[in-house]
Amino acid sequence: MRILILGASCAHGRALFRAFAENDATVELCATVDFRAFHFEGVTGLKHQRSLVFDPFEDDWSKLGKVDVLINCISIATEKKYAPHVIVQKINANRALLNNPRIIQVSASGVAIATAENELNQQAFADQLLLRESNTWVIRPGLVCSRSSELVNRVQRLKEQIGMVFFPKTMLDAQCALLTENDFTDAVLHLIEHDFPERLVDLYSSERITLRDVMRQAKVRVWFFPAWLASGLSVLFQRFFPPLSFVQAHLAKEGTKAGELLLGREFGSAKHTLVSLLQPSKKPKGFSENFN
Repeated sequence: MRILILGASCAHGRALFRAFAENDATVELCATVDFRAFHFEGVTGLKHQRSLVFDPFEDDWSKLGKVDVLINCISIATEKKYAPHVIVQKINANRALLNNPRIIQVSASGVAIATAENELNQQAFADQLLLRESNTWVIRPGLVCSRSSELVNRVQRLKEQIGMVFFPKTMLDAQCALLTENDFTDAVLHLIEHDFPERLVDLYSSERITLRDVMRQAKVRVWFFPAWLASGLSVLFQRFFPPLSFVQAHLAKEGTKAGELLLGREFGSAKHTLVSLLQPSKKPKGFSENFN
C-alpha cells in the first residue's frame, strides 16, 4: 500500500508519519513538504519512506505517482495563503492521476460551529466539497496534544520573546476541544482500510481548556482589553497573533459518539499531556544555548 500525506510538515502530518512508520513497515509513505521543511524528521531516506518538496497549488501532480490513500493535512489551521476549498478542488481535479485513491481530509473541530462571518465557514465548504465525491472521509479533530503542536510551540516562543501579551478579554475563556495524538492517529489508521458509515467525524474528547488556562500553565502574563475595544481589534489579533486563530479552529461545544465508535473505545486523557508540555522547561545548571 502506498500512502501520500499532503502537508506533512504540520503537526498532524508528522504525527501520522510517525504512526505509519511504527505500525506497518510494509506501507510505502510519501510525505509532501514545503521548502522550509525540506529536512523532514523521521524520513529514513529509503524508498518506502521519503519526503518530496511539492507545492499542491502550483506543481504538476503527475510527479506524485499512483497512491492507494491520500491524506490531506492542509486546512484552515495550517494554510493561510489559499482558501481551503482550493486544495480540495486541486485534489478532485488530479485524483485520476493518482489512481483514484481513498481520500481522508484532516479538518478542524471549530468548523462544526462556524458561522457565515467566520473564516472557518470556508473550511466547512471545503469539507462538503470533498464529501460530494465517493470514497472520501473528513475528520475534524480537536487540538492534538503533542510536543509538535503548533499552539504549544507558538506559546513557548511567545514567552521567550515577549513574556507577556495583550488579549481581548472575550477570547480568553473560549473552550478548546482536546485530543490525544494516539487517538488521532488511531482514527486515521482505522479509516485507511475500513469504511465508516459516517463520512464526517467530529473527533475530540469531553476535555476542554481555555486560552486563559494555556497562558497560566505556560507562565505567560496576560493583559486584556475591555470588551468595547476588543470587538474592533479581534480581527487584527487573529492576523498578527496566530495562536488565536489556531485556538478558534479547535473550539467545540459538545462531543459526539461518532469519534468513539470510530476508535472502538473511549478517548484517552489529553489535558494532562498538554499541561505538562506547557510547563517551562528546566535547564541544567550551567546550560548554554550558545554553540558558537
